[in-house]
Amino acid sequence: MTIITTNVIMRTFQIKYEEQTGTCFTLDVNDRQYMVTAKHIVANIDDYDMVEILHNGTWKNLKTTIVWLPESEEDIAILAPELQLSPPFPLIPSMEGMCLGQDVYFCGFPFGLKNEAGTLNRNFPVAFIKKGVASAIEPRKDCSTRIYIDGHNNPGFSGGPVIFTDLNTNSLKVAGVISGYYPYYEPILKENTRTELVSRQNAGIAIAYALGRGIENIRRNPIGVPIRE
Repeated sequence: MTIITTNVIMRTFQIKYEEQTGTCFTLDVNDRQYMVTAKHIVANIDDYDMVEILHNGTWKNLKTTIVWLPESEEDIAILAPELQLSPPFPLIPSMEGMCLGQDVYFCGFPFGLKNEAGTLNRNFPVAFIKKGVASAIEPRKDCSTRIYIDGHNNPGFSGGPVIFTDLNTNSLKVAGVISGYYPYYEPILKENTRTELVSRQNAGIAIAYALGRGIENIRRNPIGVPIRE
């Protein structure tokens, strides 16, 4: 049985940029901390731009620098925050050890919903956790990798971490970033007659992007905030 522990909970935050809200999480690479979210959440961001993080019931500004914002459709953004957001509890960014058919988890703030834990989480809100199944892994032409999860994604989870247990080492790892869901389209009827209008529906398959290329770009551009214990 997998239990999502503090090394995930304390790394997951509610983020806002312009009119977009979603989820972000921190990663530690070579003793520096970085912020990861979905690219569509911060699509127009510039260097030294402000994002907002919900803390103690208030949106607070946080200056960031762009580490990696791919030009492809790969829906990942990696930023360097001006300060350390989370304690350096270990969480390995890797897909190594993930098996098709195993349980995976994704964390976030669906429709802005959240848990409140007060000082237990340093007055940051605690993300919701959903469980799915790793259904498919798809290498794509732009060199990114998509992860398809049999799990119902809701607005607000975008940018959240995809967590799994490496069955070889029994350790929690973060494999990727939630992007959205696979859609299908239902015709809209008027008095039992099909119209030209359609309704976009959630197929119950969440889409995420693997972190591999992001980690490569962090190593090329190691500008994250130095970590303090």
